[in-house]
Amino acid sequence: MLTGSDIADWNLQSSGDAMTKKTQLLLGLIVLSALDAVVPLLPVLGLVLIYVVIEKPPWFLETVRQVYDTR
Repeated sequence: MLTGSDIADWNLQSSGDAMTKKTQLLLGLIVLSALDAVVPLLPVLGLVLIYVVIEKPPWFLETVRQVYDTR
């Protein structure tokens, strides 16, 4: 199973792709929003937010740094 850092490493290696990190995140959020709308009993975005706030995964900070291009 891939971990968050494995996915981040893969994204960094394939940076020559047409889709930027911002575009990938936007598409992912659109998919999660659609899933939230289709399945109203399971708040997917809320669960992801709770996970990020409680666990503070390293992939989230890396993603934010890539999107805002801060180091």
